[in-house]
Amino acid sequence: MENGSAENLNSIVKNMYLKPWGIRTFKELQQACQELMYVNNYQRAIEQLGQLSPNQFEQLIAKLHPDERPKKVLYDFNN
Repeated sequence: MENGSAENLNSIVKNMYLKPWGIRTFKELQQACQELMYVNNYQRAIEQLGQLSPNQFEQLIAKLHPDERPKKVLYDFNN
């Protein structure tokens, strides 16, 4: 089974950041990965999260009662 979200993120990381940054060493790669994790979790708005970053979305749902939190059916085996 494919994971479209993970594949999309990998493509963004590779094509929009790592290639243009011209990473040459392992140390540069480590530093770039740290920066990318910050950008992805705190700055990058995601359509499926209502144009919020993952951190903003977590803060939003943490304030909600579990019954009020958004739910998404990943796969319905009954249909």
